[in-house]
Amino acid sequence: MYEHIFTNHNLKPVNLYPIFNDSYTAVWPSLLMLFCFSIFIYLRVATPYKLAMTFRSSYNLQAIRQLEREEFNPLNPTSYALSILFVLMFAFFIYKLNYQFNIILQGKTPFLQYLFFIVATTVFHGLKYLLKMLVITVTNSYQLGTEIFYSNLVINQALGLILLPALVIVEFSGLSSPYFIISIGVILFFGFIIKVYRGLIFSLFENHVGLLQVFIYLCALEILPFLVFTKFIITNF
Repeated sequence: MYEHIFTNHNLKPVNLYPIFNDSYTAVWPSLLMLFCFSIFIYLRVATPYKLAMTFRSSYNLQAIRQLEREEFNPLNPTSYALSILFVLMFAFFIYKLNYQFNIILQGKTPFLQYLFFIVATTVFHGLKYLLKMLVITVTNSYQLGTEIFYSNLVINQALGLILLPALVIVEFSGLSSPYFIISIGVILFFGFIIKVYRGLIFSLFENHVGLLQVFIYLCALEILPFLVFTKFIITNF
């Protein structure tokens, strides 16, 4: 007869009776990451050149010129898949940020919060696109507007590729501290700075647009919509 494993040891029981484990582990983040990795693997196998050029174009002007000459179609399957990846990852980052600091939607479940941020991200970029098209039509600057739109689209797609491994680390490694979440926010802010820099290059030096017009563009199409939409979300939800 073997001796019982829980006898003759120095471990002291903390509780007299078993404690029920009522913790809840969400499954949907794992499914989300699996789906996003499936998109990435498909792109890596099917269009490795476009994937590499998209990442290079986020910081290299010559690369984005080459990519624009070869394939300017934001609705092609590869570009569409990269845009979906960006929306899913950006919404998940906003969800983690909101979950960390309890900004809005405190009474909603995590999954409903994430769905809300997917809808908010899609609506924001859709309205921003319509506003840009309105400005392009009014100012009759189709070429400049197209260059800026395509540059911003590629930068967003590259940010989606960067956010994927970063958010996997946040979700599954336990490094969901405010400092790590903020560091990801710094990466997104750096992407915004690149967008502004590209807009200045395209406007001032290549199309010789006046400085006042460039300043109005940055305020009306880049900064103001973000501030107004963020204020609306925080106030109403």
